Amino acid sequence: MKMDTMKPLALAALMGLLAACGGGGGGSSDDESDETNGGSQTSTDGGATTNTGNTGSGNEPVAAISGTEMGQLGGLVTLNGAQSTDPQGDTLNYTWTFVDRPLDSTVEFLAGNTNSEALFSPDREGLYIVELIVDDGSTQSAPVEFTVAVGQVADNGNTIPLASAGVGQNVMVGDTVTLDGTGSADPDGDSITYAWRLVSSPNNVGVVLDDPTIAQPSFIPPIKGEYIFSLTVNDGELTSAGAQTSVIVEEENVAPIANAGPDQKVLIGQVVNLSAAGSFDQNGDPLNFEWRFVSKPLGSLTIINNFILSDASIIPDMAGQYIIQLIANDFEFDSEPDQITITVFATQEELDASNQPEAEPEP
Repeated sequence: MKMDTMKPLALAALMGLLAACGGGGGGSSDDESDETNGGSQTSTDGGATTNTGNTGSGNEPVAAISGTEMGQLGGLVTLNGAQSTDPQGDTLNYTWTFVDRPLDSTVEFLAGNTNSEALFSPDREGLYIVELIVDDGSTQSAPVEFTVAVGQVADNGNTIPLASAGVGQNVMVGDTVTLDGTGSADPDGDSITYAWRLVSSPNNVGVVLDDPTIAQPSFIPPIKGEYIFSLTVNDGELTSAGAQTSVIVEEENVAPIANAGPDQKVLIGQVVNLSAAGSFDQNGDPLNFEWRFVSKPLGSLTIINNFILSDASIIPDMAGQYIIQLIANDFEFDSEPDQITITVFATQEELDASNQPEAEPEP
């Protein structure tokens, strides 16, 4: 909510915010300044900022990005990696990548992503986080990031704040998930308030954030699926556009349950159908199957037809017992084997007699 006369101080406040989210630097003073953040170094000189990557062991190249941390919608942003260095003086190759962009942005680098300079034209208000990696043909540098903030200015000179909902996450059911809006910023340096809301969830299941008005609220996902959250921030007068983040939730995989079906009694030469239809996977994963003989009459040449399918069959060639086991697999775990016993008779009379209830002994 500052007027234009407050912009120098506001820009300094924004740069502090940008440094906190990995892409910014020090103040906006014309004097040179240096600060070290987590192994990388940020310096400013005359309004331009340079981010220098971690020097590592001293043998690999060091990536550096110079540029201005403020951009205009539809304008041209130029980032320069020419200050990157190689300890042996080798020629460097450059690879630029967008680590994060505002929601619905389709911006790409205007002249490719392998030059010493990266050019792009912002198509949405928000934060653009760009990464540079350099290599000398054999050794690669650590990545370095640079954040460019693009905001819209209201008639009274107040700039709309910028929401950043953080990167997507992959977690398990029951984990505590912490959303991260700390990358949000106000170009004028105004303090901001946060408003998170659930956009969508699997089966429309409800989730409760411990406090949707703080930068880093938490929740526990009850079921697997994708949860999408939206964040807006407000500087006391203007509300940002929404920024979204996705949380993909998986269940811990458990072994499937095999079901070979009920035991059967048949005659020699009769087709015996085997079915794994009663098998299931608690995670809902697709299943593979394998049928195999545990035992069969001595001398039998009977084989299992379609032994790797859910529906298999045998044609017994001798009287006796055929014990077959089924194992189900969910592409990670095998089930415990389940067995079925096929009792084969030589004559119909023997088969019929086997189905008669046993006579109760006389008292």
